[in-house]
Amino acid sequence: MRKSLPAFICASALVISSAALAGKAKVVPIVPVDGAKDTLIAAYNDKGVVEGTFIDSHDQKHGFFGTLAGDYTTFDFKGTGDTVAVGIDTAGDMTGSFYTSSSELCDATPFERIKGKIAAIKNGKKAMTGLAWGMNTKGDFVGYTCDQTGFIVGYKGKAGKFTDDVTITGFQLAVAPSGIDSSGTIVGWSVDSGGVAKGFILKGGTTSFVTYPQAQQTQLLGINDSGLAAGTWTDSKSVLHAFIYDTKTSKFTSIEPKNAKTSVAGHVNSDGVVALYSDVGSFLYCTNSKKCPKGGAAVKTGPSMHVPAGLFLHYDNANVAQRNGVPHFSVKVPYIAN
Repeated sequence: MRKSLPAFICASALVISSAALAGKAKVVPIVPVDGAKDTLIAAYNDKGVVEGTFIDSHDQKHGFFGTLAGDYTTFDFKGTGDTVAVGIDTAGDMTGSFYTSSSELCDATPFERIKGKIAAIKNGKKAMTGLAWGMNTKGDFVGYTCDQTGFIVGYKGKAGKFTDDVTITGFQLAVAPSGIDSSGTIVGWSVDSGGVAKGFILKGGTTSFVTYPQAQQTQLLGINDSGLAAGTWTDSKSVLHAFIYDTKTSKFTSIEPKNAKTSVAGHVNSDGVVALYSDVGSFLYCTNSKKCPKGGAAVKTGPSMHVPAGLFLHYDNANVAQRNGVPHFSVKVPYIAN
């Protein structure tokens, strides 16, 4: 993802790309953080709290949360910059990661902000490395870290602590859990031996792989209790495009803003409201206009495709490079400028 994104524009300029007739979807614009170069929404919880990351004039990243009116509180891990906020639960506790000197996730520190206090997530008594990602309504979260060999592995946590590993079917160079619902179903993305990222759904110990049609890479980033997932797919030019995915019907729907050069869909709340950011602004995308926050504008629904999970997988060995003998992936990590 580029270091910075173009400035926010008003919602009246947003039209979802599609030749289809207007559907019941709506979008609500996110007010930018005052003075920020870019405001990247990551989540919107069931209590109406917006959460995300903003980039200041010095290209430093900071967490923020607040109301749709733009009444925000900003925060940083240990009071310093390069803080990325990603997950939020119903109680308002949040997850994210702090970068000390590089954009490598193996060098990052995952944290949870609980009742206003921020602390590193620990495995036992030891602070972890990596990323803390999506949360469910009850405060369970998932994330990914680096093992002793440098491979990316998944984990679950709660109340600032590691609780369990997350493993999926088959040999994977990376396993990146990114969203979890209240029943424990997990979505995320993995990198296979060919270096290609594909979305996964882990439910009751069974793994299903999902790839957006024609995509080079696919990443699932959020899921709600109704089985609606969201994420991003990458085209042949490494451009990110937002989509939602109905895990019950295996149907993809594009929710990419018109004229956007890059877009990412993340957290999905209980009402099917999706956190959506792009280079033309950040928005809430409401799959059901009757459950949408006040304001916003009706939009055309994007093109939909019914694709059985596991089809349209792509493999490209050229996407794997070596770093100190360990595979290093060309996959972009949403919410993090890299």
